[in-house]
Amino acid sequence: MKKIKSIRQLKVEKKELKQRRVNLEKKIHSNWKELKEAAKPSSIAREAWDNMVETKIESQLDNKNVIKSVITYGITLLAKKMATRAEEKLNKFFK
Repeated sequence: MKKIKSIRQLKVEKKELKQRRVNLEKKIHSNWKELKEAAKPSSIAREAWDNMVETKIESQLDNKNVIKSVITYGITLLAKKMATRAEEKLNKFFK
């Protein structure tokens, strides 16, 4: 910690501490919003669905059949879109 030798240094240090406090409060607020969003049932369901779909895509894209991979990818995109719409409806329902 710095030694403060004058009133001017004290004021500067006080100003820096206030700015640091404001920045930390903003960070806490942002983290809290992210936590609240992540704790919503729709977010948890979406994350679980996305993880399941991504695992399925990775395992199926290893196939050498390109047409099958393209169809699988298209179906996956459609499923994600449907999941997003379901999430929106769940959010409206829970509000």
